Order: sequence, then C-alpha cells, then structure tokens
Amino acid sequence: MFIKKYMKRRILILVLLVFGITIFSCTKEKETIIKKVVTNNDLTNIGDTIFLGWKKNMIITPINFDLYPPSPFNSYKTYQIDINMDGINDFSFYIEMLQSQAYGVRTNTSINCLNSNSSIASFNKTDTLFYNLDTINFQINKNYSCEKINNLDSIVNIIPNQSKIISFEPIEKLFNSTNFNSDSIPLFKASYSSPNTYIPPYNYRSFYINDCDLLPLNTILYIGVKIDDGFGNIKLGWIKINHKYEHWINIIEYAIQI
Repeated sequence: MFIKKYMKRRILILVLLVFGITIFSCTKEKETIIKKVVTNNDLTNIGDTIFLGWKKNMIITPINFDLYPPSPFNSYKTYQIDINMDGINDFSFYIEMLQSQAYGVRTNTSINCLNSNSSIASFNKTDTLFYNLDTINFQINKNYSCEKINNLDSIVNIIPNQSKIISFEPIEKLFNSTNFNSDSIPLFKASYSSPNTYIPPYNYRSFYINDCDLLPLNTILYIGVKIDDGFGNIKLGWIKINHKYEHWINIIEYAIQI
C-alpha cells in the first residue's frame, strides 16, 4: 500500500515537472519571438515600404474633419492637406452637390494633387461609356453605363488613360514602386436619371449609371500617397478616410514618413 502511494506521488511529481518545463519553454519561445518582432519593428516604415496604419516611424496628424457641401443647391467645399508640413498644400478633397429640375440632386467627390511633388496611389484605365436600350411594355429606358449591361450594348465614348483610386485596408503594404499619379481622381459619382418624357405611345427615360472604380461608402480605408521633392527625397504616407455617405467624407488622419 505504501509503495503504491509512493509510486503515484513520484508519477505526479514527474508530470508536474514535465508540464512546468514545457510551459517555461513555450514562454521563453514567445519572449524570443516578441523580441524579434519588436526589433524588426524598429525598421518598419523606413525606406521604400510602409504598412498603412502602422504608426512606427510615421508623423501622424489626427483630423476627424467632416467634409460636406454647405447647401444641397449647387454648392461645393474643399479641404486641403499639407501632409509634410512644409507650408505648401499637397492634396485637397473636393465635394460638390448639383441640383436641377431635370436630374434632381447629384453628388461628386474627388481627391486632387495640388503640386507636381505630390501623387496618389492609383491605376490607369480606359473609360468606356456604353449605351443600352431597355423596353418594358410602353416604357423605354436609355441606359448609359461604365459597364456593359448586355452583349448588344453599343459604345458611345472612349476616354483612355484615366486615373482610378486604389483603396487600402489596415496594415496593407504601400511600396515606392506602387503606381502613383499626380492627378485629380474621382472617389464617388452619383448615378442619376432624367424624368419621363412622353412621346406617344411611349414613355422615355434616361439613366446614367456610375458605379465603376469608386470608393465604397461607410467604410474606413486608406489612400496611399507619395511626396517627391525632385532631389531624390521620397516619402510615403497615407490619408485615412470614411466616405460615410454620397455627400459626406470623414477625413480621420494623415501620415508621412519621418
């Protein structure tokens, strides 16, 4: 009886000892990994690559500014950013709200480069305007769209080499080699339509559909930017925004490499 109890006690002690060694080893391994990550983080966002939203080695300026037109009746508003704080504005956000009896209220927003040293992460694309005719009983809809609705659509217009915005999620990488354009780049364009026009025996209506290569609404995201002084000094950065509604942009912060 005594021997059995003794053996059980020794087995329990051995189990606890092995468990303790394992925990200690895992803890030391975690500490080593953390130290490596912290050490590597000292170089994060230095050079030709940054992690968007990662604060190390970045000068970050919080804003939390809401940009919207002062009136829904043919008005506009801008917000300018001097991202490298050299006294010269680099980027501006533009928002306009147009209204007419024929087409109602329409909203357009864009981000613009204000000098040749500033550029925005973007891609280039040929814009094609397609025409689609849709007849439902005595209703004829003329659809103008940036994408084909069906294979019978005809081409109205082609505009080559148009800049389109690239949006980023947190901790995505932005490279110096990313495609940048120093341009005015649309962020949002509202779709709109004309009122019905009755020409017996049909009603006619035109629809203008704008839903290509634009920012999603009510989503926090990053716009990648670059400043090049022309003497080999290049700095990457970001502008963090939330395009809440068609007529409302919340500019959260902007950042540039140290």
